[in-house]
Amino acid sequence: MQCLDQWLVTSMLQETHYDAIVINSGLHDVNYSGSYPEEYTSPDAYKSNFEQLKKRLLLHTPHVAVVTTTPVGYDVDINNLVVQYNEIAVSVMHAEEPALDIVDLYTAVINACGKVPYNCSIEANHMSVHYNRAGYTMLAQAVANGFKKLLATQAENLAAGRHRWRRGSFGEGETSGFERQLSGTVCPGGRTACPVNSTCTANHYSSTGYGCCYAQPEPVQDCRDSWHCCAHGLACGSCSLHGCMCSPQA
Repeated sequence: MQCLDQWLVTSMLQETHYDAIVINSGLHDVNYSGSYPEEYTSPDAYKSNFEQLKKRLLLHTPHVAVVTTTPVGYDVDINNLVVQYNEIAVSVMHAEEPALDIVDLYTAVINACGKVPYNCSIEANHMSVHYNRAGYTMLAQAVANGFKKLLATQAENLAAGRHRWRRGSFGEGETSGFERQLSGTVCPGGRTACPVNSTCTANHYSSTGYGCCYAQPEPVQDCRDSWHCCAHGLACGSCSLHGCMCSPQA
C-alpha cells in the first residue's frame, strides 16, 4: 500500500488513466509458507487495505477486477485462511457501488483439483502453491477473460459517451483522470494518442512511428536514439538503454 501511488503514475510521475486494472493479494498476507512472518496481515488490516485499494484504483479507472487467491492444496488450516481472506476481499469489492468484478481463480482450481487437501495434475509439485504449464495456462486464460470483460465494458461506455466514476471521487470543479485522458492529443496518422501533459514525438520502436513524451510545453527535444526526449529548453546529452541526460541548452 505504501508504494501504490508510485505504481499508478507514469515513469515521469504524471497521473494517468488505465483502460483496466486487475489485482490480486492474499497468499503472502496469510504467510502461507511460514517463512515470512513480517508479511502477515491480520484480517482487519487486510480489509482496511482493500477498502483503501478500491478507492484509490477507482481514481485511475472505473474498470477494476479482483482476482481471488488460489488454494493452498496441501494444508487445510492455511487454506481456511485463504478462504477467509478471499471472502473479505469479495465483500469489500461488493460492499458499495460500484461493485467490482471478481475473477475467481480459487474456484477454478478447486473445480480442477477437488477439495483441499489434494494432489493435482496442474501443480508444479506437491506441497507447492505454484503450477505447471497446464495450470498456469488455465489461470492465465481466466485472467485474460476477466480483462476482456472489463475492456468490453469500457468500449460500451465510450461508445455511449458515459463512464462510471463515483460521485465525490474528485473535488468540486476537478475532472477525473478518465476525462483528462480524453482531452489529450492524437498523433499524426490517428493511431497513437497521448494523454494530457504529454507531447507526440517520433519513436523508432513504435509500430505507429510515434510515442508520448511526458513533457510540455512544446516543442520538446527528440533525442537521437529515437526513443527518449527532453522538455522544452533542455538538450539531450548521452543516452543509454534506460534514458538520456537532459541539460539546459547553452
